[in-house]
Amino acid sequence: MRNIVFRILGIVTVLTGCRALNFITVIIGENRLSGYYAAMPYYDAAFDIAAQRYPAIFGNLTRIPVYKPGNTDCKISGDEMPELLGRVYKALQEMEGLTILLSHGCSPEMIILGDFAREVKVPLLASLSTDVIFTDRRRYSTVVGFGGTSQGNQVPAIRAFLRHYLWTTVTLFCDAISNYTTLSGFIGANCRGLQAVLTAANGYELYVENYDSSKDPDYTPRLLRAKSQSRIYIIFTRADQMRKLMVTAHALNMTRSEFVYIHPMCNQGVGYLPLDVNVGDDDDTIIRQAYKYVIKVTFTPIDYESAADFLHAVAVKADSSYNFTYGYDELHNEIAMAIPEMILSVGKALNESSIPLSALSYNDFLNLFVNCTFDNGVLRQVVMGPLGMRLVDSVFYKLNPVSQEFQRISP
Repeated sequence: MRNIVFRILGIVTVLTGCRALNFITVIIGENRLSGYYAAMPYYDAAFDIAAQRYPAIFGNLTRIPVYKPGNTDCKISGDEMPELLGRVYKALQEMEGLTILLSHGCSPEMIILGDFAREVKVPLLASLSTDVIFTDRRRYSTVVGFGGTSQGNQVPAIRAFLRHYLWTTVTLFCDAISNYTTLSGFIGANCRGLQAVLTAANGYELYVENYDSSKDPDYTPRLLRAKSQSRIYIIFTRADQMRKLMVTAHALNMTRSEFVYIHPMCNQGVGYLPLDVNVGDDDDTIIRQAYKYVIKVTFTPIDYESAADFLHAVAVKADSSYNFTYGYDELHNEIAMAIPEMILSVGKALNESSIPLSALSYNDFLNLFVNCTFDNGVLRQVVMGPLGMRLVDSVFYKLNPVSQEFQRISP
C-alpha cells in the first residue's frame, strides 16, 4: 500500500499495511530545557534521520505527542502529569504493535510516568531525567535512561574520585537555584543522587548544605559551618554562584591547599555558564588565586561542528513546524542532544535485533539496551550499562595557573 501521511493537530501518522511501531511523546509545558519547543524539533529531525538509515524499521510508524502547555517549572511538572496519563492510556488502547513512550521531562514528571509505564507494561525512554531513583529496577522496570548527563556518569565518577584520594569526610552544597528553572532539575537530581550514593556507602561522613542562592546569597555562614566539618566540598550550583562562593571562601582564608572544591557542571546548554577565570570585574584577581583549589567535573564534550548539519535540520524544523526560533544556547544544548542519540540508538538496536519487530515483546525490547554500545556517526557514542542506564564519561579539570584555563587531569 502506498504510504499516506496525515497531519492533524500536530499528530503525525504514517500508515502502510499495518502499524508496527508506535511512539507516544509525553511533554509538559514550555520549559526552555525540557519543554515542547525545546524537544519536539529535535525529535522530528532525529526521526527523519532514523527513517533514512533504517527504513525497514521506521517505515510503518505512528508518532503521537501528548502535550500539556503552560508550565515552565520542572519542580511542579509532576503535579500535572496525572492529567496526561488518561490521554496516554487512551492512545495505548488504540494502537497495535510495539508502543514506546518517550519523555524529555524532568524527574518529578518522570517518576509518575515511570510508575504508569510499569503498570501498563510499556517501555519508557528518558532522554533527560537521570535521577538516582530510576536505578530501582523493581519499581522502574520499563525505564531506559539515555540522558547525556547520565546517572551512570557524574555521581559514580565523583564517588570514585573521592575513593581514589581517600576523601571520606565531605560537605555537599545543594543550591535549589529556583530562579533558573532550566537548571534546578539537573542540579537537584545530581545532588540528591550523590547524597544517596554516599549515604548508602560505608565509610563516608557526609554533611549537606541545602539552600537557594536566589533567596539567600550569603555564603559566609554556610562556609563557616562547612569549615568546622570537613575540607572537601562538592558544590552543585551555577557558575556565577560558584564564583561568588569562591570569593567568599577566599575572604574567609579557605583557599589553601588543605581545601578542595569540586564543581560538577554541564558543558553547554540553556542557562549554563562557563567557569571563566577572567570576566573583567574587580574579583578577577581573587578568582585567579581561589580557582587553584577548584576541580571542575563535566561530561564528554559534544563536537557541535560535526553535528552542524543536524542542528541546522533542527532549526529548520523549529521554524517551519513550530514557528519557533532557537537562541544559540537553546540549539547548542547538551541536554537536548541526547534525543537524537536516543532515537538513532533505538533504530540501530531494532535493526540489528535477532528478533523481528513483529515478534518483539516489550521485555525483548528492554533487553536490547543492557550492556551494549551504539555508534551513531557524528553524535556521541551511546554506552548502556547493566541497569539500562546510559554511561557517559566524566572529565575532571584543574586550573593551569599560567594559561588561566582549566585543563583535563587524570586522577
